[in-house]
Amino acid sequence: MYTLCTPYPRRSGRWSEESLVLIGELAGRIGRHVDTLKRWEEAGLLTPRRDERGRRIYGEEDFMRCLQLAALSVSAQKNSVKLAELAERLPVQLELLDRWAS
Repeated sequence: MYTLCTPYPRRSGRWSEESLVLIGELAGRIGRHVDTLKRWEEAGLLTPRRDERGRRIYGEEDFMRCLQLAALSVSAQKNSVKLAELAERLPVQLELLDRWAS
């Protein structure tokens, strides 16, 4: 089981193992709309945890994945790639991003 940080951290810019944020906070940190994160979830690109009230909660690993998805989605939009195609290509694309970042 995870430990839920209370209150949720707000825009501190710092993460710890216990730092979990709600969907709106994460969306704000990555500069995307909440609906974008929900679409990524529906497409199977993102799997948030849920708290006891059923709210989506995200940690640092989710944050990093969202940054990768945001970069890939910008590229996909420029090349007219649909979200489903992005989901199919995701494992290869994430591997390439990891190599590039290293």
